[in-house]
Amino acid sequence: MRKPTKPLGRMGEQLAAEYLKKLGYRILEANRNLRYAEADLIAENRDSVVLVEVKTTSGHEFLYPQELVHFKKQRKLRRLANLLMQENPGKKVRIDVVAIEMTNPPTITHLENAVEGA
Repeated sequence: MRKPTKPLGRMGEQLAAEYLKKLGYRILEANRNLRYAEADLIAENRDSVVLVEVKTTSGHEFLYPQELVHFKKQRKLRRLANLLMQENPGKKVRIDVVAIEMTNPPTITHLENAVEGA
């Protein structure tokens, strides 16, 4: 399991995991390398396996963190979701984005099923 190289990203992933746990998600894995890319978080929520992409900014950028999940990243996430479907036959797989702006206090935006096609 590889740790994110940037402290800001690591803090964002920890905040996202804590936030999701409070919502009843069960975190299965963090920073899992799959064939195409790295999954920030893999969680379980009700009857779904959830691939969670975490985007964190310092709060001083001109873009919202969720806007950083561009077309190329979405394509990678769909591929990761397909691998998770193969590993979890019979379970629904969806892709969520948790966007965190490190303001005081941090602003967390959770977009369920943010990337379609999984």
